[in-house]
Amino acid sequence: MLFQQFARLINAQFTKMQNSGTLVRSNATKDEMWEAYLAAFPAGTNPIFRERTEHDCSCCRHAIRDLGNAIWIKDDLTLETVWDVAAEGMYKPVAEALSALVKRRGIANMYITDQSSIGTRKNRERTDAGDTFDWYHFYGTVQNPVAQGTVGTATGKATALTGVTARRLEEISLDALETVQILIEDNNLLRGPEFLSKVKSFALAKRRYEALTQEQKAIFPYTQRAFRDGNSVIMTLLQDLSAGEELTVAVGKFENKVNGANYKRPKALVSRKQIEQGLARIQELGIGDSLARRHAVSTDVSARDIIFSGTRTQLADSAPDPLRALLGKELRQELSPKSIERATPIGIEEFIENVVPTIDNMSVYMTKDLNANKVSISAPENADAPSILGWGTNFAWAYESGTADAIKQNVKAAGGDIVGFMRFSIQWNEDRNDKYVDMDAHCRTPVSHIYFSTKLCRTTKGTLDVDIMTPDSKTAVENIVWKRREDLVDGDYRMYVHQYSGNLRGGLRAQIELDGVLYNYDLSNTETEVATITVKNGKVAIKHHAKATTSTSGELVPVTMMMLSPNHWGDAAVGNKHYMFMLEDFAPEDSFRGYFNEFLAPQFVPERRVLDLLASKMSVDPVENGLSGLGFSSTIRKKIVVQTTQGSKTSLYSVQF
Repeated sequence: MLFQQFARLINAQFTKMQNSGTLVRSNATKDEMWEAYLAAFPAGTNPIFRERTEHDCSCCRHAIRDLGNAIWIKDDLTLETVWDVAAEGMYKPVAEALSALVKRRGIANMYITDQSSIGTRKNRERTDAGDTFDWYHFYGTVQNPVAQGTVGTATGKATALTGVTARRLEEISLDALETVQILIEDNNLLRGPEFLSKVKSFALAKRRYEALTQEQKAIFPYTQRAFRDGNSVIMTLLQDLSAGEELTVAVGKFENKVNGANYKRPKALVSRKQIEQGLARIQELGIGDSLARRHAVSTDVSARDIIFSGTRTQLADSAPDPLRALLGKELRQELSPKSIERATPIGIEEFIENVVPTIDNMSVYMTKDLNANKVSISAPENADAPSILGWGTNFAWAYESGTADAIKQNVKAAGGDIVGFMRFSIQWNEDRNDKYVDMDAHCRTPVSHIYFSTKLCRTTKGTLDVDIMTPDSKTAVENIVWKRREDLVDGDYRMYVHQYSGNLRGGLRAQIELDGVLYNYDLSNTETEVATITVKNGKVAIKHHAKATTSTSGELVPVTMMMLSPNHWGDAAVGNKHYMFMLEDFAPEDSFRGYFNEFLAPQFVPERRVLDLLASKMSVDPVENGLSGLGFSSTIRKKIVVQTTQGSKTSLYSVQF
């Protein structure tokens, strides 16, 4: 092997390490690395050239000092250095010696430099005699250097943050993390949804940390960002609970910090005595008539709160159209996949401002993946009753609970994340005949292999968050999810299933969700290629290896009214905004809640336990012409296909929230 080949291997390794994850520096000093480098050449392979040995080069010495102690922490927490390359000949023992030295010295801090390039690949020398020599050296390109002169500051900050991470991984208990996650998922923590993804990340890191060896625990904090959250309110809550503070006290302190006057919905059991006292208090406050609710209808809504009203909208007090009542659903049409792909992308606010004022009618393309967005609006049965809600009107809303898709339901029940740009799930043991079978979901990403042994890809943020080995008497699922499109790197993501143990007798299913579109697979083999998703230049394509069915099939449903959620009617602007599309012939199948405790005005919060109990008992029965349709939170990314008509012109939009 020639030296220039060896140098190219080192450069390629340094580039791969930067692309693959966390880069740190070893405690190995610059001088000892250089001395080890020269000493590692076998006898007779580093002869004297002029005054020094052939490999005693000042350019290479500086390059080794700057990149020679770089270490890549891989997803499985093993270490790899720039010297871990397939060197040959006299360079093989050199690479092995330096790799061993760099690893033996341990980790000092994060790899930070303000140089955009290290070393020089080649220079040329012309001697007095007219001869020309090409000299090759170690070199490397730095992808993300810090600003000139800031290495010390950046290194100090990174070291401090790593120390904070290490302490919090030790101090914050898994019990505290799980308690807070349950509170948030039960809507029982004020402004909790803002912190849910963060708490889940904390818990995922903590579970992995507790399963590590002591040597791995020393490495793990360098790879984590979740616990580096300063003195945030959620971190303080977790620290208080981990220190043994009583739950109500710790949560009370948290709520006072984020907004002491906001809405709460505890799930604690209510005693008979508390019910009696609460009912007496309700009568004292004169709000007994405010609790009975009904399904709101179009005539309940003020014209100023309606963003759009279709020309076919039938008001509650108008005569019905018998022909439309008979044929309405049969008149609905489907859209082809190609027409959906050609839909014009547009943000919801731009759609409201520039499109809605110009159209006569609109329809939403209703698909199965929108079932969780079904919403209904409630009104007080007694229109003159005082409002108990925290905004100017006495109207509330309720989404249908749960998810319509069985695999998504089971993944969510198993603790998996079903919200993300890309998700791969598998399911088996539906008939309970495979309770000792272990099936595994795998994904080969462009930079890693996500499966039971390496559950987290630091580069693409792909995470295996459900791993079931023994289903027993339950339907088993596994789940790999990527939260954000921008975390994906270009290349292929090959998704497949492997049978680790047992003898599968029943069915095996898989599901891929890609940017809101569901693909379902019924698999016949126990080791099956499912699909490959290719990311290139911001575009994503899927190639199915198994037969897929998709949930994009649906129908266009006419929109009768478009409005904001009642907490933004009139002059009110309280809490998160929801965009609501009321649909034709869209009554919910079951009764729904008339209000939730987070909707209550502050003066009624002390009675929240009894009010919560009454709300669960006094559900609202749907009516045929009630206001029901689809709702979309301003805080959750989603998109729908909307068809509009203006005279004879028809347009198709992909509306993004």
